[in-house]
Parts: sequence; structure tokens; C-alpha cells
Amino acid sequence: CHALVQQRRDEAKQAKQAEREAAVAAREAIVTEAETLATKTSWKVTGERFKELLEQWQSAPRVDR
Repeated sequence: CHALVQQRRDEAKQAKQAEREAAVAAREAIVTEAETLATKTSWKVTGERFKELLEQWQSAPRVDR
């Protein structure tokens, strides 16, 4: 019984770690694109894209500290 409980805990921990890694990757991709856009001179298009990135950031899964 103890082994089964430990197995379930390990599975839950692995699933949570995978979710965290996916969330970090998604947010890092947003940051990378934002950094690239920071040097652009097409202000209207860049501003619109920044708004889209902000929406993506806000809807992305949270990352535990």
C-alpha cells in the first residue's frame, strides 16, 4: 500500500514538473519575441504585437516560484 501511495506521489510530482517546464518555455518564448520587437522601428505594427504578447503572457499558465 505504501509503495502505491509513493508511486502516485511521484507521478503527480512529475506531472507538475512537466506543466511547470511547459509554462516556463511558453513565457520564455514570449520574452524572446518581445526583446526582438524592442529594436523594431515600425511602431504601429510593433505596438499591436506587444499588445498580443501581453495577452498571451496573461493567459499563459502561471509559474510557481
